[in-house]
Amino acid sequence: MKKICIIYANCQGRGINTFLQKHGIYRENYENHLFENYHALEKSIPLPLDLLKKADLFIYQPLQDIHGQYATDHVKTYLPATCKKISFPYIYNDALW
Repeated sequence: MKKICIIYANCQGRGINTFLQKHGIYRENYENHLFENYHALEKSIPLPLDLLKKADLFIYQPLQDIHGQYATDHVKTYLPATCKKISFPYIYNDALW
């Protein structure tokens, strides 16, 4: 049975999801679930509580407390104590636009 990885991020989470799945050992051991926080906020999508409660790895971009139930401090309360958590910053390069 594969371990569960939840990626909780903006559109940059798609890139992380893609690159992780290209790594054979990772892909053999983890099942990825991408949850884009900006879509959740915009469309009031419920948090995947069942998945959060079973997560082995949580990769996320921090969201402030002003975002209520979507704030990462709140979301992390659903994770098991054994879940590994990895945070990464928001990356913005206006030279691309």
